[in-house]
Amino acid sequence: MSISTRNVLYISLHRHEGGSFYPGTGGACEVGKKYAKGFTVNIPWKCRDVGDNDYIFAFQTVVLPIASQFDPDFTIVSAGFDAPRDCDVSPAGYAQMTAMLKTFSSGKMLVILEGGSNLRWISSSISEVFKVLIGDCPRNNMDNVLPSKHAMETIEMFSNNKPISGI
Repeated sequence: MSISTRNVLYISLHRHEGGSFYPGTGGACEVGKKYAKGFTVNIPWKCRDVGDNDYIFAFQTVVLPIASQFDPDFTIVSAGFDAPRDCDVSPAGYAQMTAMLKTFSSGKMLVILEGGSNLRWISSSISEVFKVLIGDCPRNNMDNVLPSKHAMETIEMFSNNKPISGI
């Protein structure tokens, strides 16, 4: 996906495995093109063994600081719920990430159900997301998370490569 404006910040957390996972795009070095260079942020997981703590850590160290700097007027989330299968993200993890994003754009947020391969995962995860959207607090407090070694290596790329230049 190529975004052609500096008015849109695109952030994606996804399974990547060095480009060997379909569709092979979304590496950390892919930061947008032309006028939008620096407004695409890819957090490419190296393996499938990442979970709530890893996603929350990525939010705390990469997503939230960048989103705060960008200061969005509106937040759109394309919610793909395959992470419970590909990684180890729980409904509580999705709720926590939603609550973190809800702090931006005065809470103006659109969550679009992208899909998922297991109806049980989708229904329990989207249910927790909806609860947060209507004002409930996430059930679990995830302030002191300990990320996995894989997540630390992935997030370390952002401090070493500084892919975000346009914001």
